[in-house]
Amino acid sequence: MRTMDYYSRHKMFRFYIGRNHYAVLADPQTIQSVLRNPNCYDKDVTYNFLGIPDVLFTANGEPWVKERKAASPGFSPRIISAMDPIYSDRTRGLMSALRKRAATGEAFNLIEHILPMAIDTISDTFMGVSLDMQARDNAKYVQAFLRIPDLFIERAIIPVYQPEIIYSLTGKKKEYQSCLNLVLAMTREVLEKKMEHRAELNKTSGASYEAGRKLYLDILLDKFEASEKKDMTLLTYEAGEMFVAGSVTVATMVSWVCLLSGVFPEVGDKLREEIDSCVEDAPNATIEDCAKLEYLDLVVKEALRHFTVPFISRVAKKDIQVPDIGTVPENTRFLVFLLNLHHDARYWEKPYEFYPEHFLPENVEKRPKYAYIPFSIGMRDCPGAKYTIQTMKVQVVRILSQFKISSARMKPWKNPYLELSLGFGFTVVPTRGWLVTAELRNQSSD
Repeated sequence: MRTMDYYSRHKMFRFYIGRNHYAVLADPQTIQSVLRNPNCYDKDVTYNFLGIPDVLFTANGEPWVKERKAASPGFSPRIISAMDPIYSDRTRGLMSALRKRAATGEAFNLIEHILPMAIDTISDTFMGVSLDMQARDNAKYVQAFLRIPDLFIERAIIPVYQPEIIYSLTGKKKEYQSCLNLVLAMTREVLEKKMEHRAELNKTSGASYEAGRKLYLDILLDKFEASEKKDMTLLTYEAGEMFVAGSVTVATMVSWVCLLSGVFPEVGDKLREEIDSCVEDAPNATIEDCAKLEYLDLVVKEALRHFTVPFISRVAKKDIQVPDIGTVPENTRFLVFLLNLHHDARYWEKPYEFYPEHFLPENVEKRPKYAYIPFSIGMRDCPGAKYTIQTMKVQVVRILSQFKISSARMKPWKNPYLELSLGFGFTVVPTRGWLVTAELRNQSSD
């Protein structure tokens, strides 16, 4: 490795590994300049380790532009604002499972119940198909959904796993493929149901999807049916990425907020007090109800600050100009370590503590705008950010209105990265799971 430059004020650190030019971005203005640059939306080769074709999450260049443009209507405010009935249907199964856990008083891994609900919600909302994962023997699906991001990040950050032959010899490739195959089989089941439904609609009404409700999967199927080369494998991966990326992100963050309400009892008490006083029918809280909860908003944002996506990587397609830096050459690989940015003492009063007050309006005003980017920024920001935040809030309110969640093992911390056992997936996760106990707050809760 040959060090090139370290710019003052911590703006950018540049270095070479072999012939590859890297730039680690640390300054919010520099990050904004690079991530919003139209020549810096490609992802680097790290994402090839997912072993999937060019879909919305992995594609680069013109294929990605087409994918993003085609998919955007599937994340429209109209679609997302119509989710309350789906939340109500899918929360019933979760509440039933938590009541059984509360009756035993035993510790359990919360995400084992949250993730099947998140998969069902994704299937109902974006696919228009009832999968009913909560009613199945779903342990193998939960394991597969959680292991895919774990294995991907593990391979991305451990060089010895990166050569294909070594990855195969370790058995990691076989494990990854087994998890992926399970997700793809589930996705094919959804596709078959959806295609049968569209065919029936076409026979009876001449429409291939519900009028005025063109879901994400309808968009993918429209594109598939209009294509001369109908690539069923690609379609399966396109739909499958939504299941994994959407459900795992939501489930991990809902699990984190509920767990943290027990790790920090004062936070849990304030959340329940706000819910009880501001939401008339909290067990059936709506999107509109949750929008009124100011302290909940602070807690959700603080959880994302600590435990969001570990890093962002991009590649410059051309030489670009970066303010206060100068020319950065074509093919430079930019890295933004969100865990560093979100814990930089220049911007955060208590960088490593769990302190929701970081997001009070007067504190937000003191920070540069891009010191906090849990869903990235620019052309390649997360299209499902609004869905993720909205779903997190609704599910947290419904859970905490009926249950007091206590941490079974985790203690209050001053620095989670020194005091906790954490791992990296699509988000930061506790290596031993979200271990909690649940206590029913109101014995008559439905």
